[in-house]
Amino acid sequence: GNGTPLATVLGLTQVEAANLAAATIRDATGTLTITDDDDPPSLSINDVTTPNENAANATFTATLSAASGKAVTVGYASSNGTATAGSDYTDSSGTLSFAAGETSKTFTVPVLADSIDENNETATLTLSNASNATISDATGTLTITDDDAPPTVNFTSTSSSGAESVSSKSLTVQLSAVSGRDVTVDYAYVGNATGSGVDY
Repeated sequence: GNGTPLATVLGLTQVEAANLAAATIRDATGTLTITDDDDPPSLSINDVTTPNENAANATFTATLSAASGKAVTVGYASSNGTATAGSDYTDSSGTLSFAAGETSKTFTVPVLADSIDENNETATLTLSNASNATISDATGTLTITDDDAPPTVNFTSTSSSGAESVSSKSLTVQLSAVSGRDVTVDYAYVGNATGSGVDY
């Protein structure tokens, strides 16, 4: 700041000062590499229960445990439980892609309505082949809530008769519709004929 030559400040000889003035910079930059030591986030998937068979689509959510600085991908696919693809739901599969910073992705599974009274049915959605993440909860359960009324039980005819010489008489009972459940019904004989082996 007072006009003193740099060579004098640095204590250089005239030869060293001349060499310094003639020097060039061969490599002006250095690289700092910061090695990441954070564990990758984990993926999970939720369970979904439909309010009825007419829900149209069941929406599943795949969630990362934390935001990632990398892009994350994961595959998903459905499989039958007690529900059957093609009649209870539409078979579904694909790949979810998370951009850096995203923590959740959704996909839908179409639910198919029918008219059969049956138990609630299930299918499984499975996550697999994750990149830049682990999978902590790989399976989600789709529960399809049945909303069909049970069938009614009726005799095929309101009366039946036969001669006393006939050893037996058949009466047929039928359901008003096919059921997806086992159906039982009690029956009893009543009337003015003499029971206990006299008339029947």
